[in-house]
Amino acid sequence: MPGTLTGLNKWEGKILAVDEGFFTAELYPIDREGISITADFDRELLGSDAASAAPGDVFYLSVRKVSSPGKRPTLTESLRLRRLGRITQKDVQDVYAKADALMEHLEQLFD
Repeated sequence: MPGTLTGLNKWEGKILAVDEGFFTAELYPIDREGISITADFDRELLGSDAASAAPGDVFYLSVRKVSSPGKRPTLTESLRLRRLGRITQKDVQDVYAKADALMEHLEQLFD
């Protein structure tokens, strides 16, 4: 019989400080209900991102509780840095060009 997910908590965190083996972060519940907390985490939880983690980085933490009949509940966690993707100079130029075109259009409406 498969286990049953009996609890799932999610937080968004911001790294405050990074030390050799751990980092300190402020965490907020994803639903923004409840208070923020400050906690220390083992850098290894970030996997391949551990070496690049720096103060100011945002990450997500999920903790799951799985219950199976006749067994003790198991807790699992998933911690990952937020990745925004790569923005090229061309992307920035395209956004500025669209903003300029919109501004010209707005100016024509009020002439």
